[in-house]
Amino acid sequence: MRNKVMGGSTGFSRSAKFLGAILLAAGSVAASAAPAKDVDTFIDALMKEWDIPGVSVAVVKDDKIIFARGYGVRQAGRPERVDENTSFGIGSVTKSFNATAAAMVVDDGKVGWDKPVIDYIPSLQFSDPWITQHATVRDLAAHRLGIDGFLSYFVRGGDLDSTVRGARYIVPQAAFGAFTYSNTGTTILGKVIENASGQSWDDFVTSRIIRPLGMKNSYSTEYSFIDQANLATCWLCALPAGRPVGIDALKDPSANVSVPHGLVPAGASEAGAEYKLQVLPWRSDRSVFPAGMLHSSARDMAQYVRLHLANGLYQGKRLVSEAQMRQLHSAQVLMTADYYSHYPEGGSTIGYAMGWQTGTYKGRRTVSHGGGRVGYNANVVMFPDDNMGIVVLQNLDYQSAFTAATISLRVADHFLNIPVSRETEQKIIARPKDWKPVSARPAECDATGSGETPSAADIAGKYHSDLLGDAEIVVENGRPALVFEPTSVADLVPARRGSFTACFRGYQPAAYPVRFTYDAANKIIGFVFAEGLHGISPLNPASQAVDYVRVQ
Repeated sequence: MRNKVMGGSTGFSRSAKFLGAILLAAGSVAASAAPAKDVDTFIDALMKEWDIPGVSVAVVKDDKIIFARGYGVRQAGRPERVDENTSFGIGSVTKSFNATAAAMVVDDGKVGWDKPVIDYIPSLQFSDPWITQHATVRDLAAHRLGIDGFLSYFVRGGDLDSTVRGARYIVPQAAFGAFTYSNTGTTILGKVIENASGQSWDDFVTSRIIRPLGMKNSYSTEYSFIDQANLATCWLCALPAGRPVGIDALKDPSANVSVPHGLVPAGASEAGAEYKLQVLPWRSDRSVFPAGMLHSSARDMAQYVRLHLANGLYQGKRLVSEAQMRQLHSAQVLMTADYYSHYPEGGSTIGYAMGWQTGTYKGRRTVSHGGGRVGYNANVVMFPDDNMGIVVLQNLDYQSAFTAATISLRVADHFLNIPVSRETEQKIIARPKDWKPVSARPAECDATGSGETPSAADIAGKYHSDLLGDAEIVVENGRPALVFEPTSVADLVPARRGSFTACFRGYQPAAYPVRFTYDAANKIIGFVFAEGLHGISPLNPASQAVDYVRVQ
């Protein structure tokens, strides 16, 4: 039976199938010059199917913006329209800015791609001393560490230094040199840029990329337009009760900034609907900022695409050397995933470059990257041999509708003059019957426990992990809850053989196993968190057990 999505004030219809595949994952302007009724029709239909409040698109061809257009609204239920200058969270497209910034400090002679990272961060330690001595700046940019962690998902108040400090406690998940998508490695690269340049990451990216490209609606930090009190500051953190969200949380409500949205379970009173569209709290995470926290507009991103398509030139001025641009766009490690498989007559991903993915689409060479963060989805794809690039930004959570990349490929078909039949379009829009958004409650949180579990009173107390810091187990209405900090809380649900499942509250209700440890006298001395989970993703970021020791 199909999942039904409740109609909201945006007036969108709700039947559809999910695309179920991950995809990549100023100047002379002729915006909207080319007729694109088929593009408009496709985007309108996809937005209605997926309840996407707003989308913004820009296309660059031969160093000109030939198409720039907004669709829908900045916030569901409000009249403010999206246009090509509306700012969105761009998620992991930020990684390409980070790599571009690194290329600039290489051009400055302050960093070498193949120099050890510890030359620039002497305090850095990985859990494997060999990796500490041999990991290079190139390994960070190309995701070749074999390491990622989940330092940012539970604990608020971090910064780049906290990720550097935590790296020593992360156990490798793959062989060094193998592709392992790593927010941790990207963040450490950001710290290399800071140490080499003498500027904060925000100031460097702003002064060397954002301002020279005239990106007037781009922000290196949410603090530019949101007060800190109105931000949730880790991935699974909730916003303190009573704080404003959406446009009401902006310092300037007239600012042209889109609002994060997600699909959440509908209430019992909303008959016939399983999910409804909801404005999500703004969030920021300083501990992984270079990995995914920039905001930008489609028109601003078009300037950035112009820089890359022109191999480092912008309006006749060289910002990055051609040699370093070739490095950024050249595959450094092979990837096996096919990120284009859902799109008929699609292509494949060949490798990860530095901040970019390389591949092909319908016989054409591509350099691309996707971006997903809570409430947003973005995609940039460039066709270097056609001197064309496409930017798509949306303000619906990437795990509710991973559709930005789909729009970019359909737009590519139009501007590359590749015919697409109506039947093909319908297949692209379709989703499987068993689709569920990220807000769906994990099955583990509704499982019936078997075996005797320790009582809430026995496990209550304070605990410490070198990797994740302090945590506390408290008793609420007779039941235990695991608190990483006041707004990052998980209910401990009895599971099998005396263990528990930590079921996090909030928009993304992640589930993690918890097993308590005992001394010889059968006294609880700690717990093991996330044991047995593998694979890096926001909902399942653990690939190692985290040991907590009881301290009180």
